[in-house]
Amino acid sequence: MRVLLLAAVLAGPAAAEPLPGWEQMPPVVLGRLDTSATTIFGDDFGVTELAVTTGFLAPVDPRFIVSTGLDVRFLDAPAGVDVPETLYGVTLDLMFRDQWNDDWSYQLAITPGIFSDFEDVDVDALRVTGRALAIGQVNEWLSLVLGVVYLDRDDVPVLPAVGLTYTPTPHDVFELVFPRPRYKHRYYCGSGHDVWGYVGGEFGGGQWQVERADGSSDELVLRDFRLLLGLERAAKARGGMSWRVEAGYVFGRETEFDSEVGEFSSGDAFLLRAGLRR
Repeated sequence: MRVLLLAAVLAGPAAAEPLPGWEQMPPVVLGRLDTSATTIFGDDFGVTELAVTTGFLAPVDPRFIVSTGLDVRFLDAPAGVDVPETLYGVTLDLMFRDQWNDDWSYQLAITPGIFSDFEDVDVDALRVTGRALAIGQVNEWLSLVLGVVYLDRDDVPVLPAVGLTYTPTPHDVFELVFPRPRYKHRYYCGSGHDVWGYVGGEFGGGQWQVERADGSSDELVLRDFRLLLGLERAAKARGGMSWRVEAGYVFGRETEFDSEVGEFSSGDAFLLRAGLRR
């Protein structure tokens, strides 16, 4: 699971991305589908991730957005390494957003999910993440972001969500927001879509309940950092098809367990990602 108007990337692949023009939308169900496939090519540890997120406005109030997500990861570890072959994440994201005044808006969200290899599922597989963000429009070029993202992970329980978005020209956007900063440049502006190129960073990984080889239950944490180059075709009309492709360098790769048994570090790797959204 990205930030465009500062929501999806801050919460991970299953988060709800704000829908363009939501203030004018009637209070009816409005679908959004976001899919992506990511492969990390590592000599000693490879990962392939498939993710699907759907989102829609709640029929009772268009300020509420409900999203569901499914994330499946296939681990290609060396022989003898005690990690599952497959990890799953199933999430439900409930987000409310509104305006304080003409300059400031806010977002509040809670995202319960089940993260496990589904071999022996209990309460440890349940994680509840959340976020609280305030977004201020300083002027037509600059907006500020202040907030916090709760990850409910053993290694990194909380992350600050702070930064700014600076748009000096219609073709250049600096999204300097931790934990996923990036710079975007628009190469093509058409009547139906735009084409953007971008460079940025990303904090990757996650946490799952897993069953070890001896049958015991444990908590698996994957953590890495990513430098990305991407190209995106962004549809302007609601319901239009958008796509993106990314290549990146992955480093600082760690595999940890709550039991601290069998932990290891992996070498740097290369990443490819492709995604569709409508």
